[in-house]
Parts: sequence; structure tokens; C-alpha cells
Amino acid sequence: MKKILRRTLALGCAAVLLTAVGLTACKPNPVIDGDYRTPTAAELAHAVSSIDENALLRDPASDAFGFSIQGDIDLNINAAGDSVIMNGEGNYDIAIPNVNEAGSVGKGSLRLNASQAVDGTAGTYVLSGDVYHDSDNLYLDVVDGTEPYCGKIPFGDLVAILEDLFGDVSGGGVLPMRHVQPLKVPSQETQDMEDMLEELAAAGISVGLDDSAGLKLKFYANDDYFRAIEESTTGGFGEIDFRFQGKTLEVYLYINEDGTFEQFSVYIDMGYSASYPEETADYSMDAQLVIRRSQESVTLPEELYDENEYPPLDPTLPSPVGAFIVH
Repeated sequence: MKKILRRTLALGCAAVLLTAVGLTACKPNPVIDGDYRTPTAAELAHAVSSIDENALLRDPASDAFGFSIQGDIDLNINAAGDSVIMNGEGNYDIAIPNVNEAGSVGKGSLRLNASQAVDGTAGTYVLSGDVYHDSDNLYLDVVDGTEPYCGKIPFGDLVAILEDLFGDVSGGGVLPMRHVQPLKVPSQETQDMEDMLEELAAAGISVGLDDSAGLKLKFYANDDYFRAIEESTTGGFGEIDFRFQGKTLEVYLYINEDGTFEQFSVYIDMGYSASYPEETADYSMDAQLVIRRSQESVTLPEELYDENEYPPLDPTLPSPVGAFIVH
């Protein structure tokens, strides 16, 4: 149980930092409403062919472009009398001053709260603060538990963070994904779309299309997706009996009638139980991530460029492991 808790906390902490999921006054709405239908390969190929990559990230009235990112995540784990409760919130604004040139700037805020009760000992953990970036660095000004964590990480060093993160949670993350193969990006040809739709169907992913005003796409996991995970997991990993209670996993994309990106969002509301020979663990996760087109300007604090204020940091993420305040 302690190993599961440690990995889950590390994953949650990293997810908040890497995706800037956080601080919104209320939960963002990830659902893009539409009159969705199941498309044929020809219909999907026609819809994709209408996308002009040169117009996708352009405002017809300006060379500037930007994104607003909002989201939150709630995790609950209970096993053998032990528990972890975690919630993270945040926002992030990205401004691209000129889409014809490389470079962007961004700023946002985040908060991660966690509490645990393990072996009769209770503890709490809080990560909160501000995040910024320019073309070269990620800047952090956060409080990790009770310790300040302020400085910059070059983007080249973030690769080490990802390797450390996924090396730690491999096989022990929140949602086992055995036998799920990566999809190839299709071309606009009908045959390629047929192949993609077949691969999605085989993986238990359904597709919805609404092209009545612009282009709206919805990808969502159906019962076959969850059944395949249950069947492939049950009996493995030391005789686990694996069952889903909540089954919502949806991804949306909206491109407007001008061919400009409007919104990408992810909605997850899942719960499952994993029964081991010694114990049963119950998991639940509710998460929303919404990325919208934005014209918000971003001004970075001047102190970011003072190395005394923001010194170089080791390429590691703040981790709640060992940082809980014990009650």
C-alpha cells in the first residue's frame, strides 16, 4: 500500500506541475456540446481535409495567438484501512506574440492538496505557487510542503524529469494501460481513415463528428475499452480481480468555421477496485483539462531574470514523498 501511495502522490504532483492543472474558481467544463454522429471514413477524411494548418493557430485579425489552460484533478485511494485524498487545481495562460516567429511566454498558478492516513498515522501535504515560462526556461515559485522551491529549469532538462516520473510510476500508476498500442496519425485519405477507425474500434474508442458549424470531434472510451482492461488485468500482477465502477473518458476538439482552433479538452471520471489476495484497493479519479484559444496578454515579472531570485534548479519535481506534515 505504501508503494502505491508513494507512486500515486508523485504522479499527482508531477501532473499538476507539467500540465499546469489548477487554480480555477470553479471546475472548468470540458464537454463541447454538439450534434455528434458516428462518421464514415469518407466523412472523417473530408472533415480532416478541411483543416488548414496555416490557419489553425491564427487569429484572422492578428498575428498574436494564445491559449488559456484550466483544470483540476481529484484522486481518492482506500486500501486496508489506509487512504490518500488528493486534489489539484490551476490555470495557465500562454501568449505567442507572433505566430510567424518561434517563442512564447506563459504564467499561471497551481495548488495541490493531499492528505493521507497510513498505518494509523495521518498527514497532510500542500504544494502551491506560481509557474512561468519563456523560450528558454520553466520558472517555479512554489511552496513544497513547508519548503520554498524557487528557481528555473531549462527546457532541455525537463526530459530528465519525465524520465524520472515515468520510471517511478511504470506499472503502478492510477490506470493500468496494458496492451494499448499507440495509434498512427492518419493522412487525409479515406483508406487511412478506415484503418484508423478500425484501430480505434478495436481499442474500444468511439468517434463522434459534428461538422455543421466548423469541426467538432469527440473521442470516448466505450464499454469494450473498459472490459478489455478488466480482462487483461484480472489474473495478472499477482492474481488481481480488477473492476471498474465509473467509466467516463472523453476527449474533445473544436475548430471554428474560420478554421481556427477554439478548444481541446479532456474529461475523466473513473473509479475502479483492484482486489489482491491480501487486500482490496479502491480508486477514484475525477479530472478536467480545458485548453481554449485566448488573446490574454502575458507579462513576466522582471525578477525572473535575477539569478539570485531564480537560481538554476536541479531537474527534479517537488515530491510529496516524505514531505507530509504528520498529525
